[in-house]
Amino acid sequence: MGKYNFDEIIDRKNTNSLKYDQAYCPYLPEKYIPMWVADMDFACPEPILDAIRARVDKRILAYACYELPKSYTDAVCGWLKRRHGIETMADNISISSAVVDIYREVLASQTKDGDGIMVFTPSYTYLWNPISEYDRKAISLSLVNNDGYYTMNWEQLEAECAKPENTLLVLCSPHNPSGRVWTEEELRRLAEICFANNVKIFVDEIHHDLIRRDKKMISLTTLYPQDPRIITTTSCAKTFNIAGLAHAYVITYDPEFKAAHDDSRYCGSPNPLSMEAVIGAYGGACDDWVDELCEYLDGNFDYLEKFLSENLPKIKFRKAEGTYLAWLDFRAYGMTDDELDRKISGAGLYLEYGDDNFVADATGFGRVNLGCPRSVVVEACDILKKALEGC
Repeated sequence: MGKYNFDEIIDRKNTNSLKYDQAYCPYLPEKYIPMWVADMDFACPEPILDAIRARVDKRILAYACYELPKSYTDAVCGWLKRRHGIETMADNISISSAVVDIYREVLASQTKDGDGIMVFTPSYTYLWNPISEYDRKAISLSLVNNDGYYTMNWEQLEAECAKPENTLLVLCSPHNPSGRVWTEEELRRLAEICFANNVKIFVDEIHHDLIRRDKKMISLTTLYPQDPRIITTTSCAKTFNIAGLAHAYVITYDPEFKAAHDDSRYCGSPNPLSMEAVIGAYGGACDDWVDELCEYLDGNFDYLEKFLSENLPKIKFRKAEGTYLAWLDFRAYGMTDDELDRKISGAGLYLEYGDDNFVADATGFGRVNLGCPRSVVVEACDILKKALEGC
């Protein structure tokens, strides 16, 4: 039994929760388990809540200074060095409301009309959808699926990077939805291909703290320190389940991009509650909470793996190396994504499926959010079994 109670069931209905109050699917019964959007069902760590309470007690929540306070940058830099070996300074950090908003500024200021933006697929859809909004061209780099283990197609990567119109590569690390944690060898090979062709790299590391027990997360910026061609973004949102506070930050060594981002409409005014939440999260009082969370998530993945092996062997599944998202291959059932949705949602389990949610190379797949108490995972597995019995 750990120090923290990740088994606690917290009623989130009627809290204006996207996950619980805005799930829409015509096949869902009145009672169902939502395991779709990537937020967790665990309470925020007390040091974060205490930091927010202390700020609320000041009673005025007006505009905050645009210059980041030292308490904030010290906390961020300390966490990055302590947990990820990233050496950076306050001058290299800029904030925004979300990783996707930072991405939009990268598209706006670092690329031009007609440029090709390369994205590994399947992909988190919000790394794909904004591309066309800026009159850029989205280029799909299909990951190679080796029995559930995804790798990069180096021949395709080299060919696309060699095209002068393709100027930006988007790297999700760990990868969403497959959960791959890229190795140093993969990262170095990718970077050298990009750099040889004057391609910049946008890195989304929002899940970087949530890694399986036998894996190691390597940030690209630790391999190429202070390289201005790498723009690294992350957030407390996934780690501490505070996405609703709308805060993210970028690490950049390109002074022109830093200035453009700080001056852009995507950066926004610092939110006083978000700033205090980050200080509370990264200040040192939550490290053991994250360690215990990762152990608990490992247990959820272990349970799902055993259950599928014993009860639903037609589903191909390989444990994600990072994130709390499981990527299930339902293709052996021979159903369309809509048929899968109809059967599984109809039984009371709400997931996300296919190319509509993950851009490309995802037909016949579903993503399951395991960031929840073990009892919910157990119940969801039983529903899944019931839904697919006889198929």
